[in-house]
Amino acid sequence: MFRFRAVAFITILLILLDSGRGLCHTKGLRSPRPPSEQYPENSTREGLMEQQFMLWVRFVGSLRHSAFGRAVNKASFSSRALTVDKNPSAGDFTTIQAAVDSLPLINLVRVVIKVNAGTYT
Repeated sequence: MFRFRAVAFITILLILLDSGRGLCHTKGLRSPRPPSEQYPENSTREGLMEQQFMLWVRFVGSLRHSAFGRAVNKASFSSRALTVDKNPSAGDFTTIQAAVDSLPLINLVRVVIKVNAGTYT
């Protein structure tokens, strides 16, 4: 019992000591940039966002991007599909909220909710 408590204490201590890293969504993957190098000399934050948006628009409109192509990560990750339909025999759920509520609070797999045609309240 003492050994378990010691291991648990050390594990919790290590987690607390390392809690400063990974607080952002990138989890430390990006290298921090100094504020002076963040934007070009004659640029503002809005201008930079506009430039990045236009790059994305050009990529989506190019031949390298296809909305109908198969996703690269589709086969490598497991996923779950839920269908919402007004007709109870045609779908898994009759309301979108019921489909969302059926998901666990901590979900580790990708979930695709397909909503069939209809008016949902």
